[in-house]
Amino acid sequence: MIELVVSQDYSGSRLDRFLTKNTDLPHGALQRLIRKGDVKLNGKKANANSSVTAGDIIRIYAADVKGRSVEFMEGLPLPEVIYEDDFILAVNKPPLLASQPNERGGDCLSERIKLYLKDIVISSGGSYVPGVINRLDMNTSGIVLCAKTPKAARELSALIAEGKIQREYIAIVKGELTKTIKAIHYALPDEAHNKMLLSDSPSENSQRMESVFAPIKSAGGYTAVKAMLITGKKHQIRAQLAQLGYPVVGDMKYGVSGIELGMKRQALHCYMLGLTLWYDSSRLKLVCDLPRDMGEGLRRCGVGEVGVVGVG
Repeated sequence: MIELVVSQDYSGSRLDRFLTKNTDLPHGALQRLIRKGDVKLNGKKANANSSVTAGDIIRIYAADVKGRSVEFMEGLPLPEVIYEDDFILAVNKPPLLASQPNERGGDCLSERIKLYLKDIVISSGGSYVPGVINRLDMNTSGIVLCAKTPKAARELSALIAEGKIQREYIAIVKGELTKTIKAIHYALPDEAHNKMLLSDSPSENSQRMESVFAPIKSAGGYTAVKAMLITGKKHQIRAQLAQLGYPVVGDMKYGVSGIELGMKRQALHCYMLGLTLWYDSSRLKLVCDLPRDMGEGLRRCGVGEVGVVGVG
């Protein structure tokens, strides 16, 4: 028997796909074990298409089954650590660094976290690999959480799903926003172009997006905007701001070019996360400064310095 713990990298995956990636068993053998009830998801019989969540415990009752060996990409530096305790690690993800690996693998924040927490991975026998809890797009910077234990992964994932982690961003947008907007849209995925299509009215299979956008300061036809997530859907802030007529600077999928402000990526930064810790009921508020490129962009357009402590 082996025991595996689902990391955030696989949260939302099918059970059979997770097992294919994390054991040495061929697909057919895994399907037979699942049908026979020899694979337990959190102690219960599961189906091949069952969805797994970060922190889930999977036990496989079979002889000679082995988990895949965990490899480390040595020499990768961890971004700035904002907070760390026995359960949580929070880092300031720089722009142009992917949160998770693509199909080809390679450098990403998950690999850097795995290396930093190598002792945890090794002590678990490779059954638990700490990963990213709140994913940021590669071109978005800011605070990212990591769970250092399986229980922390379950607790943090539940808080995300229940909307109990406060998340606030700063964006530079084209146009001068003059008042706070509570925006509600309904999104459908455009798979061909990897983007979300928004409407003001719900439709079959649409996803509700809700955010609050508040102007901080405007100048030169641009605005520094505070974005507060109520829901947390793919590309939510970028897509909603574009739909409202205030596209994010440097966002070539939904927004406008950032050349004028020296931005080589979308001007979007997660500057604040807040949550109530499950292990002592205290309130944790994490804040990190704007990255240099966004500070320079605000200077170029005339907005000037935006202090994140005052914004929060």
